[in-house]
Amino acid sequence: MPYWPTSPLGAIRAGNDAATIPTWDGGIREPPAGYRLGMHHPDPFEGDQVLFTITADNVKQYADKLSPGQIAMLERYPDSWRMPVYPSHRSASLPQRIYDRTIANASAAELTPDGNGIVHAGEGIPFPIPQNGLEAIWNHLLRYRGKSLQRQTAQVTPTAGGAYTEVRLDEVALYLYSQPGATITSIDNRLAYFLQTVSAPARLAGTILLVGAGLYVWYRERTLTTPSTALGASISEIAENPESPAGEFEREDQR
Repeated sequence: MPYWPTSPLGAIRAGNDAATIPTWDGGIREPPAGYRLGMHHPDPFEGDQVLFTITADNVKQYADKLSPGQIAMLERYPDSWRMPVYPSHRSASLPQRIYDRTIANASAAELTPDGNGIVHAGEGIPFPIPQNGLEAIWNHLLRYRGKSLQRQTAQVTPTAGGAYTEVRLDEVALYLYSQPGATITSIDNRLAYFLQTVSAPARLAGTILLVGAGLYVWYRERTLTTPSTALGASISEIAENPESPAGEFEREDQR
């Protein structure tokens, strides 16, 4: 990868003066040793040692680096809550095609006149060197999250006493903007499809959330019909056939 002062996505490549943040050198580009398709991701830094631990006793020493919530947890649970601090790693990496398209977007992408849309972009983030807040927001909305997703996850909201009810979720998503060759024109205002099904607890089981996320709303000269047929076909195809070309399906634990 040729050297640039920024990463392909516009981040500062160099580390900081204190050497607590290292230089970005491309991140992890190969699976860790021993990894096999379908496994939970192994820790690529399992040999790292704790540099120091923040506790209620020394929290004031690090207060300028902590959020109010973190400080509150340390103060509220001084005997059981602590924060071990490990060396920082800049391990993020994306497919080369996303870097290539992001670099191309840098000289082509534009905001629509009202800022509620973009034109002349595809696949990668549109503004790797954002000039204003709107461009930064569009980078976030169009960030790479893989081509598709299937996962089982859980949510809990503990009370102050530690009690909680686990909510289990099955989720499927298709990210149209991240498909190879995708452009703002080709996705036709369809950014992503998302299907969430609750499997537990019993009182919530069977609840479904179905989302068809549009790229933008205001800047269109023609009326778009809701792509319900395409949505149903794409989601069903992914759920029933993990190798579906509808999203070149990738399970989350295999990316």
